[in-house]
Amino acid sequence: MLKGAVGKEPAAPGSRPSRARRLLPYLLLAAGLIELPWLTLLAFQLPSATNNDAWVYVWVLLDACEAVGLILTGLLYRRRSPRAAAFGLPTAALLVIDACLDIATTDGREHLAALAMAALIELPLAIACLHTWLARPPVRQAHPS
Repeated sequence: MLKGAVGKEPAAPGSRPSRARRLLPYLLLAAGLIELPWLTLLAFQLPSATNNDAWVYVWVLLDACEAVGLILTGLLYRRRSPRAAAFGLPTAALLVIDACLDIATTDGREHLAALAMAALIELPLAIACLHTWLARPPVRQAHPS
């Protein structure tokens, strides 16, 4: 388990974060940036694959929200901002929803591709985003005066 996760004491000030903790923001940033060209491909490829133009907009918008969420989560987590969790949790939900919709709306070879993308990309990224929620610093309660 990564340092700072639930049930663990936060890293002492001045101590070096774990390797996974140092690499996670770059993974999230890279995934978000890689998703941007994917949006272009999706926008031009989907219209011929679907009989409903509204689905094209839904998929592109969903993936755009994921890209923005991954980039913001990575940037904020890199800065050790507690706000990273506020972006990480909904981004994880979007990634899980995307995986479920992809699997539910495909068949044949596309279904196998959707299963592979869910297992190898979307769900692991969702788990990484969930880590930002689990590793958030504890909220300090204000003491009544």
